[in-house]
This record gives sequence, structure tokens and C-alpha cells, in this order.
Amino acid sequence: MQPLASSNQENQALQHEYQEQLRSSGSVSRRHCWVVAAPKSGSTWLTWLLEQCLGWPKAVLLPCYERREQEIDLRMLDSHAEKADLITPNQHCRFSLATEAFIGRPGVKVILQVRDLFDMLASKIDHIEREGPLFPMAYMDMESWHQLEHSARTDFIIDMIAPWYFNFYVSWMKSGFVGTDRVLLVEYGKLTGQPATTLAEVFAFLDVSVERQQIDKALLDSKTYRDGTDADYYVTRFNRGTPGRGPEVFSKAQVERVKSFAAYYPGVDFGPLGL
Repeated sequence: MQPLASSNQENQALQHEYQEQLRSSGSVSRRHCWVVAAPKSGSTWLTWLLEQCLGWPKAVLLPCYERREQEIDLRMLDSHAEKADLITPNQHCRFSLATEAFIGRPGVKVILQVRDLFDMLASKIDHIEREGPLFPMAYMDMESWHQLEHSARTDFIIDMIAPWYFNFYVSWMKSGFVGTDRVLLVEYGKLTGQPATTLAEVFAFLDVSVERQQIDKALLDSKTYRDGTDADYYVTRFNRGTPGRGPEVFSKAQVERVKSFAAYYPGVDFGPLGL
């Protein structure tokens, strides 16, 4: 049997090797737009708009979705030409050492999208009702879900799902990259209120020239094209997409409980989450 100390050293060496691979094996000439987003933040719409305007090949960095945490898997890049510009669609990935190594690659830029927290949590209930509870934030299945009363369902969202959102958001806000030339924070409210202006800011961040006419066309098309999932389900994949739903869905006590979580992070600005 291999000594424990030796095994630990080998594991540490492999971890270091993988982090170096994340950091150093990218193409110097490639531009890579990575959309990282909180779930139900409207990122499917943003990703679609970027795809239409940029025309870059889509590179999913995940081998599968469902209950797997959406961590980067470099093998997913193997099928793409080394110098091809890429866009990675909305990925619900928390910040970590592996993430830091990846965005240290030449050409990688992150569009980090968030939304009012209570609107995202309310939309998460709609998502479960519409598509099921296959996600990594907390375990749930439809058999258990249907056995819960409405109040218990909203308690589940507050107690089990909301903490993941705090983990996601704080990890990025504490990363030191938000607001630099590596990570641009995009708020859903601004995207919906001033979509053309927000997209122009995104393209300036990416250092890409896109004509205003092209932006306007993509915005118009996003309101008329359907993704084929449902007669009322557009490419945005909005359940409702309307702001201010929190008080309609959650009790005052539940709202205050979520707000209390922010007190654990006194140095973090939760304004983009509506807190």
C-alpha cells in the first residue's frame, strides 16, 4: 500500500498541474467570451443576443448539466480550432482557484450576470414547475415537490436554494476581478431597461466592434423567434421576466430571513441583488 503522505503529495501535484493547464494552455490569439450567471438571471437571453451579434462558435465547458456543479471541463475545448474566437453560454459557476486560473488565460473575458435575488428565487419555483428540479443547488425531485404545500415549497427555496446564490455572488464579488478588464458585471434590470446601451457596453468590454443596426436586429429577433420548447416560451426562456415578484411569492418573514444572510458579509455590496 502506498504511504498516505506520498499519495497526498501526488494528489497535490496533480491539482497543481491541472491549475497550470487551466491557466496556460489557451490560445494567445483567441478571444473567448464566457457568460457566467446566477440561475434565472436572464442569461439565456443575453447569451442568445451575444451569439447573434458576434457569430462566434459556441463552446460549452460542461460535459453534462442536471445535478452536476457547473465547473469547467477543459476537455470540452478539444473539438474547437485553437485560434477560433469562442463564446461559452450561460454557466452557473462559482469563483474558485480553478476559475481564477481559467480567466487568467489570454483572451478570456467574463460577462457576469445577476438579477434581483427575490425575482430569481421566484423564477426558480416557476422553473421547477415547468422543467423539474434537476439542478446542483440542492436536491429535490418531483415526487417530493408535489407532496409539499406551497408554504413548504417557498421555505425550500429560501432555506436550500438562496444560500447557493449567496455563495455564487460573494465568491465573485470577493474575487478581485469584478470591475477589471477580466470581469464585467451586467445587471438584468439594466439589460431589460436599456438593452442596446448595455450590449454596446458589453461589446466595448470585449473589444469587439458591432454595428448598432446589428444590435437592434438581434433585440427585435429575440422577441419573435421561438426556441420550440413551448408556444409561449421565447428564446429568452423567461418564465415571466417581470421585476418585483418577491413580495407576491414569499412571506415577509421569508424575505427578512434572506436579507439577514447578507449580514454575514459586511464588506460586500448586495445592491445588484436588490438587497
